[in-house]
Amino acid sequence: MLSALPKPGDHCQKAGRTHATAAGTLRCQLAGGRLRWILDPTPPTTTVPPTTTVPPTTTVPPTTTVPVPCAAGGLCRVGDTGPGGGKVFYVHPGGGTFSSLGSDCNQTCRYLEAAPDPRPGSYPTLEVRGAYWRDVYTVGLLGNEIYLHWSLDENAWKTSGATGTVIGSGMSNSITIATENRNAATNVDADGNFNPAWPTAASYALDYVNGGKHDWHLPSTDELKELFLDRNFVNGRPLLDRGYGNGLDNFYWSSSASDAPHDAERSVWGHWLTSSGWNTPAKVCSKDGAVRAVRPIRAF
Repeated sequence: MLSALPKPGDHCQKAGRTHATAAGTLRCQLAGGRLRWILDPTPPTTTVPPTTTVPPTTTVPPTTTVPVPCAAGGLCRVGDTGPGGGKVFYVHPGGGTFSSLGSDCNQTCRYLEAAPDPRPGSYPTLEVRGAYWRDVYTVGLLGNEIYLHWSLDENAWKTSGATGTVIGSGMSNSITIATENRNAATNVDADGNFNPAWPTAASYALDYVNGGKHDWHLPSTDELKELFLDRNFVNGRPLLDRGYGNGLDNFYWSSSASDAPHDAERSVWGHWLTSSGWNTPAKVCSKDGAVRAVRPIRAF
């Protein structure tokens, strides 16, 4: 017969004995002058779930892609400011390229930009008398434009090789004109007109510097036509819609010499750049060193 399990407080026989129970451990020890079972309770246990170490997180702000501006070498649209500080007025169709030999872009050109208005007081004015018809012309800065002769030698344009008209031909035309004028005998009459120190339209454009760019030129007739078509994007207004008298009007020189006669003389292509009128180029006889407006452009 099994003995009953001891309970706390029952008498026990031998000090130091133990007996395990669900409530804890019974120990036989003196209590009140007698050996008794004393309960030594088992401390409660807590189940702790396994821990996982999570690395610290960093909140990354959303990124915004900022396109590279046209002036810094990014894609350009008509009306953008170009690398030379002018206004873009021509973008080659289909994202293709064209050649402008003598320009920095050479055979990989995509755009044309027009120079900004000349700064007030940046260029002097001078009245000169033509050697052939004796008309008086004013050269220099008038309003927002520079007015100059196409050639200093009345015969230079007759043999000019500057007959390119297409987009990209303005630079090579300008170099040809400047070279012919340097090599030609200069006509200087008693009035001092055709001063060799005074630049021609092409040499002025070639010497023009803006935005750190030196490869400006006088536009060909097709380049000038594009400038006419997008004239409102250049400085936010038509380039010129006025005349100044003394033979001056809103007619701009191109660098394209015509190989057909005009008033029995050779002539040069140009364009009226107004807010209303002409959409085709016209020819002006340059025998007397006629003075017309000049706007440098550059390819890039």
